Amino acid sequence: MTDPRTNHIKPGPDDDGLDDAFELENITTNDIVSTWRQDVSLADRRLAVQKAIQALPADQRRLIVLRFFEESELKECAEIMGIPIGEAMIMYRSACLELTRLLK
Repeated sequence: MTDPRTNHIKPGPDDDGLDDAFELENITTNDIVSTWRQDVSLADRRLAVQKAIQALPADQRRLIVLRFFEESELKECAEIMGIPIGEAMIMYRSACLELTRLLK
């Protein structure tokens, strides 16, 4: 279930949200943009990705930058950001889902 105020996924009574986050740990930029049409230029893609990342909340944006651009492991990202790994996983999942939505 998504909280409409924050657009973050809220776990249900039996869902800690971590199972899906584990599945997304190895997601790549190519996975996120794989649904794009082939005729979109590389420059247009880069601009769209930049705009989508800028549209994320600051904490999610920082996590995406650490994970994709600085190539940090999710555990390292959590340590750098000073948050528990479980929170980083949920935040990462939310950010990836939002980027996927924005880039469709």
